[in-house]
Amino acid sequence: MICRKVASGLIVAACSLIALSHTKNLPADQSIGEACGLNYNPPSPQPNTQPFWHGGAIPLDLSAANAEINRIAIDETKGSANFLKTPEPWVRNAVERPAVGEHLINPAGQEVEMKLLLLSATRSNNQEPALRLVKEALDGIGIPFNHVHLTVDGARISSDPLDMEFPSQGAARRGRYYGIILISDLLAFQDKEGTWLSSLTMDQWAQLREYEKHFQVRRVAVAAYPRPTYGVEPSGEPLTVKNTILMQKSAERFSTGMVKEATLPLIGSFQNPAKVIDPTLATPIALFGNPDSNGNPNPVAAAITNFPDGREQLNFYFAQSPFLMASYYVAPLWINWVTRGLYLGKRRIYLNLQVDDLFLPNGMWNVQKRIPMDDGHREYRATPDDLDELVLWQKDQLQRLPKGSTFKVEMAVNGKGVWELGGYTKDALYKSAKKNIPEFHWVSHTFSHPDLDRISFKQMTAEIVANQNFLQDFIDVDHKNFSPHSLVTPHISGIFNKEALRALFEKGIYSIVGDNSRRELWPLNPFHGFFTAEQTNGFEGIFVIPRHATVAPVSAGPVQYLHSFYNSLYHDFWGKDLTSAEILQLEAERVTKAIIAWRHDPYMFHQGNLWFFKWMDNPGLDGRTRHSILSLWTEFVLAEIQRYTTLPVLSLKMDDMSLALQERMQTDRCDIRLFLSTNPRRRIRVHTKSACKVPITGLSVSGNPAVTQDVYGPDVTSVISAQPNTSVEFILPTDNRI
Repeated sequence: MICRKVASGLIVAACSLIALSHTKNLPADQSIGEACGLNYNPPSPQPNTQPFWHGGAIPLDLSAANAEINRIAIDETKGSANFLKTPEPWVRNAVERPAVGEHLINPAGQEVEMKLLLLSATRSNNQEPALRLVKEALDGIGIPFNHVHLTVDGARISSDPLDMEFPSQGAARRGRYYGIILISDLLAFQDKEGTWLSSLTMDQWAQLREYEKHFQVRRVAVAAYPRPTYGVEPSGEPLTVKNTILMQKSAERFSTGMVKEATLPLIGSFQNPAKVIDPTLATPIALFGNPDSNGNPNPVAAAITNFPDGREQLNFYFAQSPFLMASYYVAPLWINWVTRGLYLGKRRIYLNLQVDDLFLPNGMWNVQKRIPMDDGHREYRATPDDLDELVLWQKDQLQRLPKGSTFKVEMAVNGKGVWELGGYTKDALYKSAKKNIPEFHWVSHTFSHPDLDRISFKQMTAEIVANQNFLQDFIDVDHKNFSPHSLVTPHISGIFNKEALRALFEKGIYSIVGDNSRRELWPLNPFHGFFTAEQTNGFEGIFVIPRHATVAPVSAGPVQYLHSFYNSLYHDFWGKDLTSAEILQLEAERVTKAIIAWRHDPYMFHQGNLWFFKWMDNPGLDGRTRHSILSLWTEFVLAEIQRYTTLPVLSLKMDDMSLALQERMQTDRCDIRLFLSTNPRRRIRVHTKSACKVPITGLSVSGNPAVTQDVYGPDVTSVISAQPNTSVEFILPTDNRI
C-alpha cells in the first residue's frame, strides 16, 4: 500500500481512498462515475459567404465617370505624375530591363524601416475578405505593418499626401516602409452613386510610384485585373468555375518551405484569366488549370511585372479570401517576395495534439439512435494494445515527415482511473503507459476530473496534489517530456473561479488551456494567449493557452461513431449524410488553414479517440489497415499540410507551448524597430524600448554571444537578446536576390 500526504492534515491510502477522500462534497451533477463530454459538439462547417466577389479587381471602363481610374492604370508604366494626360494606345516597350528580383533593397545612403504598408479601400473584412487574410498572414509570422483604409461611407477620406517618409535632415531620405501591399491593384471602391473609382487620388498614386522607385520597394496586389500596363491582358471572360492553380518554376526562388510547382484548389473564387502580351514586362509565376472561356489552355493566374523604371509588382488574377486554401499557400510566397526574405518574426508549423482523460473511461455514442448511450452510459477505456499501436503509428508518421520534425502526442492524465482498477500492479494500461513514457508528452488533467467552476480552494488543492503524487510515481517530474507547471482543466472549467485559480498558482501550476469555441476565452490577438485577471477571472496570473476543438467528439471510438455523431448534427446543413472520408477531409482543410497561418494552438482529443479499428481507405498510404480516430484525423491533416508545405512539423509539450506564446507576446510588446540602410555598408539596425528577444528571419549572425541561430527547414532566424533602449547593428550580405 502506497500512502501519500494529499492535503494539509490528511493522510490516505493512495491505492484505494484517494479517489473519494477529497471529492465527496462535489456538486451532485458532477459525480465521480459520470463519463465526460457527451454533450460536446464538433466545429460547425464554415461556408464561403462571398464566393464570387471580384475582390476589387475590376476591368477598365472607358466611360467618363471612371476616366480617372483608367488614367491611373494606363499611366503606371510611365512612372509619371501626369495623370491628366490623355492616354495613348499602349505599345510594347523594348527598353532593356533587369531580371526579376535583381534590385537591391534600397540605393546607397538611404534607409527604410522594416515595416509593410497595407492599403485597402475600406476597413471591412466583409467588404474586402482578403483584408482579414492578409492581416492574419502577417500577424502569424510577427511582421509589423501599418494598415491604412482610404474610404468611408463611399467617399475618400483624404487627398493629402501619404505619410511615407520620416522627416529628413539633410539630403538623405528615410522611408517608413520596405514593402507595399494593395488589397486590389487600383484600390477600387464604389461611391454613393455606385460609380467605381480609385481610393487614391492621381497625386497619391504618383507619390506611391515615386517612393517605390526611389527606395526600390516592391508592391503586391492581392487581387488584380489583367491590364496592358502589367504586360498582360484578359484571356477570355472572367470565370467563377471550380478551378486549380498551377504554380510555376519561376516562383521557386521565393517559395522556400513550400511545395514546388504545387497544384492548388480554387473553389468559389472570381477569376480574371490573363495572357502575357509583353514577356519582357511580365513573368508568370502561376497558371490556371482550366482553359479560359475561349478554350485557350492554362491562362496566367499570377505574374510579376518589372516596370521600365525599376519598380516591381506581383499581381494575383483571382479574388482571395480566408475561405480559399490557395490563398493560404500563396501568402508565404508574396510575403517572402515583398520582404526579399528578410523580416521580423518567424514561421513554424505546429501540430500539438492533446489527449484528455487518459486512464479514465469515456461514455460512447449510440450509433443506431444517434444519441449518447442511454443504457447506463456505455464506456470505453483505452487498452494497452491501443497505446502500443499508437506508438508504432507515431514512429512511422515521424519517419514520413520532413527532416527536423518533432511530432509527438501529449497525454493529459487522471490518476483516479488507475486506482479504480486496483493500482499500479493490476492496471495493464498503466504498465503500457509507463513503458512508453519516452514516446509522448505528459501533463496533468487533475486526479478525478471534477468540474472546477464551483470547486473550493481545499478541494482543488487536493485534486492537484493527488495527481502530482500519482505523476511522481508514474513519471519523474523532471523528465524532459513532462510539463510540471501546466494543467489541462476538466471541461475547460475553473477559468472564472478564483479559488481554483489560486490553488493552481500556489501549487506551481501557471498554465492551463482555453477553448476557442467559447468567445469569452479568445485572446485579443489570435497568435497570443492571455493571463487571467482579477477583474474578469477573480485571480491574476494564470496563463491560458488557446485550444481548438476538433471534429472528433469525446464519445467517438471507431470511425462509425464519428460518422453517426457528425451527421446527426449537420445532415440538414449538407442535405445528406457525409461519408467518414468526406468529414475528415473537410476537417483537414479547416485545420490546415490555421496551421499554415502559423497558429500555435493545440488540438483537443480524448482517450476514447485512441480506440484502434479496421480502416481500409487509408489516406496516408502507410500500408496500415488499422487506425484510431486520432491517427486517422492526423493522417488526413498531415496529408493536406504536405500538399502545400515541406516545412518540419513540430510538437511542443504544454510548458513549452506556454513559453513560446509568452515569448511572442513579449516580442510584440517590445516596440521593436528595424531599419535597413546601405551607408557605409549594407546593414540592419535594431532598436527596442524594453528587453526582449528579437527574431529576424533571413539574418545570419555568428560569433555574437547576444545572438542565437535558429535553423528551421530552409529558414535561418537570428534571435537577438536585446537590451532596453539600445540599438545594435548587423552587417548584411552584399546582395539579396529573392
